[in-house]
Amino acid sequence: MTDTDRDLELLNAYVDGELSADARDLLEARIASDAGLARKVETLESFTF
Repeated sequence: MTDTDRDLELLNAYVDGELSADARDLLEARIASDAGLARKVETLESFTF
């Protein structure tokens, strides 16, 4: 599994609300400093109902 695959898996869990509070906080810090990750979150959120 590549880093990109791991990030996508983590972002999916984030969007689905499946991360622990600590994991969510760490990922939100990464998202805030990485425009690419932020765009991926926006894309994933557009697919959720």
